[in-house]
Amino acid sequence: MDPIIGHSEIISTFDRLVTTERLGHAYVLVGPTGVGKATVARWVAKRVLCERVTHTSSPPPAPPLGEGENWPCDQCEACAAVARGGHPDVSILRADGAAIGIDAVREWTTALSRTSLFAGWKVGIVEGAESLTEEAANACLKAIEEPTAKTLILLTATNRRAVLPTIASRCAMVACRRVPRAALEAALGERGAASNEARTIAETADGCPGAAMTLLENPEHRREAEELQQAARAAISGFWTERLRRIDALFRDRGSDRSAAAQSALRFIAAFRSFGHQQLRSTGSATPEFSRWMELLARAPDHLAANVNPRLLLETIVVTCPTEIPNDEFLISNQ
Repeated sequence: MDPIIGHSEIISTFDRLVTTERLGHAYVLVGPTGVGKATVARWVAKRVLCERVTHTSSPPPAPPLGEGENWPCDQCEACAAVARGGHPDVSILRADGAAIGIDAVREWTTALSRTSLFAGWKVGIVEGAESLTEEAANACLKAIEEPTAKTLILLTATNRRAVLPTIASRCAMVACRRVPRAALEAALGERGAASNEARTIAETADGCPGAAMTLLENPEHRREAEELQQAARAAISGFWTERLRRIDALFRDRGSDRSAAAQSALRFIAAFRSFGHQQLRSTGSATPEFSRWMELLARAPDHLAANVNPRLLLETIVVTCPTEIPNDEFLISNQ
């Protein structure tokens, strides 16, 4: 099973809802890219389908299940099938960088409407619900409004505002928050990272385990992340005129593609947040100006989801960054 780093309260809550037979039929897991929303969704699918828990077949021998007695065993065929994306009662839609269209959603809803092959739950997962076209979102809404018996729908999204309001109003919202840096460092250490490497990666990942694992396993991604940090640091250095020139150069290269511009803005915002958190840890305090700047960074993804111009948003961020912050404090040390 994909390792779940953090989110213990969410996992325990879903476990309790299933155990007490109070599980709802539709949830939206909301959080930044790489925070673990899809991993949590797959865990929930395993929780309702695991053969050891549901006793749909002879329970395989297994070690203790963890904190919950009914947690999925990750050894039976059902758990293995969910993990590899091949369980016949689990239908998954992924955005994969493109819009999810009506044809894909129709195929997904048709699969959900069929009778379970194992006389249990049917689970439908949409990874990246913000990528649903309007027509596809309305088709998804119909499946949520008219669910068949023992059907569970799990959507993931980077922002609640990016989800069609009629879908959001009919689903329970689950906030997948950033994982504490100490937990990320510990998880990276368990996977072989040296302490200095784990600290650097955890800083860069900004509370997102998926990003942290990618950086650990892929040196090319790590190099790209280091280049992004350098560019972000330059964007908040010097006088405001210099900062605006750097943002102008960034968006001049992006052309008129708003989606690409928004993704670039999100990456820079994540880098700024990482710098800001490191500054807070190193000083132990913050000026009112710096606190307001960090609040702006926290709200920035919501602004993008509300169709605020990505360029104007980044210009506001770099211009309002307190000029008294020492540049050296923004360096992510490898020492």
